[in-house]
Amino acid sequence: MNRIYAKHYIYCRGLNFASDASVCISILHKPWKYLKKMLPPMKTILNLMGTIFVVFFICLPPSSAQYEVHKLSQYEENKLLGLPEGAKALLGEPGKGGLSWLTFSPDGAHLALAGTIGALIVDAHTGKELALLTGHTGFVTDVEYSPDGRTLATASQDRTVRLWDTATWKQKTTLKGHTNDVQEIVYSPDGLTLASGDTDGKILLWDATTEATTGSPKEVLAAGNSSITKLMYSPDGRILVTASRDRTVHLWNTATWDSKVLTERLSSSRTLRYSPDGTTLAAGRAVEGEYSTVGLWDATTGEHKATLDGHDGYVFFVAYNPDGATLATASEDNTVCLWDATTGEHKKTLIGHNSVIWNVAYSPDETVLATGSKDGTVRLWDAATGKHKTTLTGHAQGFGMLIFYGPDGRTLASGSNDGTFRLWDTDTKKPIAILTGYSRGDVSRVAYSPDGLTLAVGDYEGVVRLWDADTGEEEKVRIEHGRPIERLAYSLDGLTLTTVDGEGVVRLWDADTGKHKTRLPGQVYVERLAYSPDGTTLATVVIKDRGRFVELRDADTLQVQTTLSVDVSSVSYSPDGIILATGNMDGTVRLWDADTGKHKVTLIVHTDEIVGGVAYSPNGKTLVTRSGGCTVLWDLTQIMKSPRQFGGEANND
Repeated sequence: MNRIYAKHYIYCRGLNFASDASVCISILHKPWKYLKKMLPPMKTILNLMGTIFVVFFICLPPSSAQYEVHKLSQYEENKLLGLPEGAKALLGEPGKGGLSWLTFSPDGAHLALAGTIGALIVDAHTGKELALLTGHTGFVTDVEYSPDGRTLATASQDRTVRLWDTATWKQKTTLKGHTNDVQEIVYSPDGLTLASGDTDGKILLWDATTEATTGSPKEVLAAGNSSITKLMYSPDGRILVTASRDRTVHLWNTATWDSKVLTERLSSSRTLRYSPDGTTLAAGRAVEGEYSTVGLWDATTGEHKATLDGHDGYVFFVAYNPDGATLATASEDNTVCLWDATTGEHKKTLIGHNSVIWNVAYSPDETVLATGSKDGTVRLWDAATGKHKTTLTGHAQGFGMLIFYGPDGRTLASGSNDGTFRLWDTDTKKPIAILTGYSRGDVSRVAYSPDGLTLAVGDYEGVVRLWDADTGEEEKVRIEHGRPIERLAYSLDGLTLTTVDGEGVVRLWDADTGKHKTRLPGQVYVERLAYSPDGTTLATVVIKDRGRFVELRDADTLQVQTTLSVDVSSVSYSPDGIILATGNMDGTVRLWDADTGKHKVTLIVHTDEIVGGVAYSPNGKTLVTRSGGCTVLWDLTQIMKSPRQFGGEANND
């Protein structure tokens, strides 16, 4: 069996076959330049849409200029959990992976970055890559050092937390207990407890000193049914703060685990901050659709203390200076406001960026305030006077900018949607190293109309633009969904465009006029969707009632017709519409009768690995599944003839 390595590929977000079955197209975190090489007729559009990240997996023998074929030894196959029986090929991706978060070690020597296939450890002063921590079978969502720096904790969508020895980078412990993706982790200030939060609203508290390979949490907290988006201890460790996707905040007493809820909802959990003395919580407010103010709350009682009103747009970030006297707020109005953290009095407004400001960070010695903007620059300001000192350039313009100071203040790290993380020497203001190939851009999803004449492009600002696929000209139709587009799909007749946002809200639009038709009824979170080939049914992967299900809905009314009770992560129809394939959280692929919802076959892919993508070839004879960094091609002709012989079991009752 040959394993095909795609040199430039990082993170596969979805799978689709080209019409000639020779190319499997995947939405990934890499620039347009690779797509330009593959689709010359699209050159005009691609130049206009320079931030979309698309890449191709070649399923037939590729050219040596772009790909290399590596013959796997039996040892390598076993190491990769083997080739499942009934599969024709196994495609892997050995890259570093798309990265989502970073943190400095307490001594400032190392930088840990969370990503697709593990945690990357980098020398914070030279940028040299020191280690890649692998073992998780899902995207690594968070990384956190213990206060003494001896342990690194990693959280993953595989529902586990792993602890690593930072002296050897060997794994110490795997913490199992979550039943959904782990999104956030945080150590208590004394380092004795590790808290982890998942997409089901559960927070598990672990003994961080245990050396057991498995263990049980010492406490389980429930903050509702909404995904945990932030975990934070008070400086003295007496309060654990949890924020959820539904914008609620709980304050947990760590002695009794009783909780109080803030009286107002947050604009975003990323704005939530403790004052250095632990007495006050600051965060952006969500009040009657307004997100331009910042609230201050008593960190013990949750009682509202003050409102800071001075921005003309959404507040994206909040930061206290190290002594807690000043609060800095960043906004989409292109400014940073400085406030007296005690009285709430407005002190200064920093003006200079040409676009949205995503992030602010104070230097450890309190003398410099760094601001990162969509304009692609990091600006350094005198923290006392507000005077502009210098501008760090090199990042491309676009969505998102992460900035962090190292604990010793010698290094500033900045990450951008241009696919790079940069390490800056804070004395010379020059880049020490540039780490490439990690983050994502403005465009979140693309979809072709069935006739191939229109390209729909959704972005993180909640806008879908329709482009002429031949000329590259933007058409008149512009759809305002309102929230970042996470899923995008045409109906098979091309008359309806379906959008799904980060909150799981599904909307149907007239693809010709852009007029809103309907939205998904009920309070469910839709993670994936797929139209049946005849366009009459919409299969939706929903998360509700603490479980994942497939709901088959009428494509016009969105009313549920059939529910498949399976812990599912991905879904795809066969070309003839007879079979529905689901990739599941338990590492299996199941085939269902698309009309009756009756289970037909279960294929064992990789035990305990989430199957994140499934797709049929145009002739329906091959099924592609993605799991644990590997892609498997299944021979459906043989499997459907004798399902018991090919990695699965039949249920033909």
